[in-house]
Amino acid sequence: MKMHNPPHPGEVLRQLCLEPLNLTVTDAARSLGVSRKALSSILNGRAGISPEMAVRLSMAFDTSSESWLNQQVQYDLWRAEKNRKSLHVEKLSRSRKGALPRPGFDAFFHLGTTTISESERASNVSTSPHTGHR
Repeated sequence: MKMHNPPHPGEVLRQLCLEPLNLTVTDAARSLGVSRKALSSILNGRAGISPEMAVRLSMAFDTSSESWLNQQVQYDLWRAEKNRKSLHVEKLSRSRKGALPRPGFDAFFHLGTTTISESERASNVSTSPHTGHR
């Protein structure tokens, strides 16, 4: 569901979590295990909620990390959609000349995930940082 002008998650954090508990930015940052500067950047809308910060917030305020990330995604998507007309994008389709169907392509898009191109895949085949193998 699209929102109209959703608030930045930092605004929600300030109004619904910090203010009711009379927490200062310094006290909240200390409890969250982050710097005052990092928390202040979020509260003032200069930084977003990272997955790690979402986990920290969920632990501190007994909420779900998903709710914090969803707020951030809604905010970011709303801002991106506002700039839709200024984006220069060429529409792609299977009927384009020379376009070949890729096995599993429809399944990936049906699940809402994306795939990387063959050239990107080839360039990413270097050794795995976890195993040292290809």
